[in-house]
Amino acid sequence: MTDTKEAAGEKPAAKIVATKARSKTVQLEWPVEFDGKVWSEITLRRITGREVEQFISDLANLEDGAQKPVIPVIDCPVEVYEALDDDDVYMLERETLPFLPRRLTEAGESTLETTDITSEK
Repeated sequence: MTDTKEAAGEKPAAKIVATKARSKTVQLEWPVEFDGKVWSEITLRRITGREVEQFISDLANLEDGAQKPVIPVIDCPVEVYEALDDDDVYMLERETLPFLPRRLTEAGESTLETTDITSEK
């Protein structure tokens, strides 16, 4: 039996079917207006392997002075993220941790281990 989508010329799409929560909406203490929309909340979400690869590639190819991309876990335009109050940035970053893929959390840990940032000198 032929799948209806295949018969219509569409390719079937793969999707994650896990029952764990893959997103969370975080209320901002200090809403931001951008392009006619007020951002009073931002959604955090799990991202795909392809999105991680694209984010890493975008960072690697970042030209001097170019706008740094927002990690796709945080679902908002870069202009909104850059305009956020620092308390909201702190809260978002803290809430983002459970949604980060291991590849990025381990890369961050290894970067901290190789830098000489300590309180003792």
